[in-house]
Amino acid sequence: GLFMYQYVPPDRLILLDGNPAAEKLTGININQWRGKDFNEIWPKAQERGIFDSFLKVMKTGKIYEIEDLSYKDERLEGAFSMRAFPMPGERLGVAFESITQRKRAEQEKEKLETQLRQTYKMESIGTLAGGIAHDFNNILAAVIGYTELALEDTQKETELYENLQEVLLAGSRASDLVKQILTFSRQTDQEQNLIQIKL
Repeated sequence: GLFMYQYVPPDRLILLDGNPAAEKLTGININQWRGKDFNEIWPKAQERGIFDSFLKVMKTGKIYEIEDLSYKDERLEGAFSMRAFPMPGERLGVAFESITQRKRAEQEKEKLETQLRQTYKMESIGTLAGGIAHDFNNILAAVIGYTELALEDTQKETELYENLQEVLLAGSRASDLVKQILTFSRQTDQEQNLIQIKL
């Protein structure tokens, strides 16, 4: 789309014309707004700094380019690529095109990449947890094994025997915890049970 404005120093832009593509993209009727002040047509543009940037183009002769995005309920509603440039006769040309589809595709790609990074992160954590759990399992096997041997050599109903029983119980609990960690890290097969289905 293309709009053309007349620059009226020091700080006015008057709409001169626009093509059908500009009407279609913005939804405004050129005939209805021709001769009107920029800020009357686009009241929100001034508070977003666009109007001042257009004036700067006329005062400096430098081209201004921007991608203007609008959101509704945190979802991209519309996106435009806009380029303002000086024209002969103190006029300002503003060319723009809709880039909504491209921006939505970029956002979707970024969302998928974030999800993929999160998946890799969880897999890495699982692999790390699995490695630690395997090492800890070996240590636990030694603790439980030596505790069982010590129990065989210890007289029952003594304080030492009871203490060794507590060590064995704690080792058993730790072993169950290791199994849970290994299940989480997918380093071991989960227990499978047959279920009878009644029809």
